Amino acid sequence: MFHSASTVSHTGWKNDEFDRLVKEADVESDQTKRLDLYHQAHEILVREAPVVFLFWDENPWLIAPYVKGSKEFANPQDHNIPGVQNIVNMEVAP
Repeated sequence: MFHSASTVSHTGWKNDEFDRLVKEADVESDQTKRLDLYHQAHEILVREAPVVFLFWDENPWLIAPYVKGSKEFANPQDHNIPGVQNIVNMEVAP
């Protein structure tokens, strides 16, 4: 969203290092490396923040230790529906 070529960000903010890190992370197949690249970009964004972050979406869950296989989303699209929980692969351990 904050990449300088983004069509949804109207701040006019631009940081070449941020753009490079995000572009590299977008195609990185190694999850650990990708997360590190996004983290580096995040640090730049927070430091130079062209906006004020007022909202952070969270879904707090308290799941008993004997409930196994719980995932917050069954499908990547489920994040659009608050409270959706993947119960297909859940089980209650003895």
